[in-house]
Amino acid sequence: MHVLLCLLRSPSLLNVDKLPSRGPLSLGIAALLPALPLGLVALACNRPVRQPSSTPPDLQRIVFAPVAGTSFQEFEGRSGNQRFVLAGPDEPRRPTAWQGPLQIQDLQTGTSCQSNVSLVTAVYAGAGGDVSVVISHSGSLTYTHLLDPRSCKQKHPPIEAFTEGVQIAGRRIRVLPGCECPGRGAPCDCSAGQVFELDQESEPVLQARESLSLTKQVLGVAFQGRKRVANPKTPNARVVED
Repeated sequence: MHVLLCLLRSPSLLNVDKLPSRGPLSLGIAALLPALPLGLVALACNRPVRQPSSTPPDLQRIVFAPVAGTSFQEFEGRSGNQRFVLAGPDEPRRPTAWQGPLQIQDLQTGTSCQSNVSLVTAVYAGAGGDVSVVISHSGSLTYTHLLDPRSCKQKHPPIEAFTEGVQIAGRRIRVLPGCECPGRGAPCDCSAGQVFELDQESEPVLQARESLSLTKQVLGVAFQGRKRVANPKTPNARVVED
């Protein structure tokens, strides 16, 4: 109906004064108008044609290799026109973490930026994408950082959790639930599982139902945030209320 009204209000496209108000002719025109091209409708309504937005690239884990001439003190990896350089490996021959900093270079423009994220264990990026996901740890906590590869600034506050691992596939981030237990029989300090889907602007959107399901599957009880849990990963798992 909106399309029909737009076209009928445009004398440059239809001479509405000569259209009959009833009869087969008017019915035929009404039937044909919805089939007219979108560009013609946009012209009639004086509106631009909205183009479908491009699909953001999937995230892939960056594979790092030693930079020549640095004596295994710098490692590099690439994704499209982006080059990632990490310094300070924990083990020069087979590193599992880097002290940092992390440098991101755009090989097409020659620009670069630097992030002071430390103890980096993994980096994910999509060719030409607007986000780089960096996994780091500090003590018993794991942090998932979403960086703008052009400025190295945080696009979102880091996701902090006790976790048994972070899984990234496509545009989805799964932070597995995990616990820190002080001793046998005592309640554990546990973080719930978190499942995020990156939206069109690469903002993480929490998938609440999937997060609860993941927490229940791994720890035996469903909850959100951080809770004290007795007997996690057993049929007797339960949340201990403060």
